Amino acid sequence: MSQPKPIKAVLVTLGVVTAIFGIVLLASVIYVAPRVSSKSSAQRSASIPQSPAALASPITQTEPHTCGFLALSSAYKVYGLSPSNKNLRFRLGVDREAHPFDEQSTGTLHPDIFRVLDQDGFFYTLVAPDDAQAGVLLGEHLDSGDLALLLIERRENNALHWVLADHRAGPEVRVVDSLMPQPYTETTRNYLNECVISIITIRAAAPPSETDSAHPHRDGVAELNRVRARIAQRKATD
Repeated sequence: MSQPKPIKAVLVTLGVVTAIFGIVLLASVIYVAPRVSSKSSAQRSASIPQSPAALASPITQTEPHTCGFLALSSAYKVYGLSPSNKNLRFRLGVDREAHPFDEQSTGTLHPDIFRVLDQDGFFYTLVAPDDAQAGVLLGEHLDSGDLALLLIERRENNALHWVLADHRAGPEVRVVDSLMPQPYTETTRNYLNECVISIITIRAAAPPSETDSAHPHRDGVAELNRVRARIAQRKATD
């Protein structure tokens, strides 16, 4: 049986652990804060979203981490905005690690999506896919001519993937997917139950926001936590 450590040794160990944690936390702040600021203040065109005039088209995905950027780009085009002129890829931080010590943490996250939408003159709302009224709320939103970003777990491999929903036809929703050459339809109820883990409805709203990004960031972090909980819940019930 091992002997308990002397109090002094325990305190020294705790001190070392605390110091390491402090260094990691400080490094994260030093690393992350300027990156968030640079994305938030990046140059972009002053154009504002217009009423949708057509359905969306998929933009072919050739890189593994760009599904969110491409889904939002398809949406921007429907609203008459140029993703390039809006500097969308940089402002979403697609190519920059979300975590300073994880090279695989690239891609598009909710806080960046909400900040960009807010800055570019969109109004976003969240619909919980496990809500009993989710299908109705999503359908009514699409019926109005506006679009929704959906974060899904792909049936093929359970990988997280962003797609765009742009139309409802009866019990089905039209999906614009960067991994597919043409849009396809899904039965709304089944899609929500089996694949969708986050719904962001978007519409053209007030003039673009020039305030700080604290509110969209809080919304995004909260939804990321809900997404994690939904994934865990689905795994527990599979």
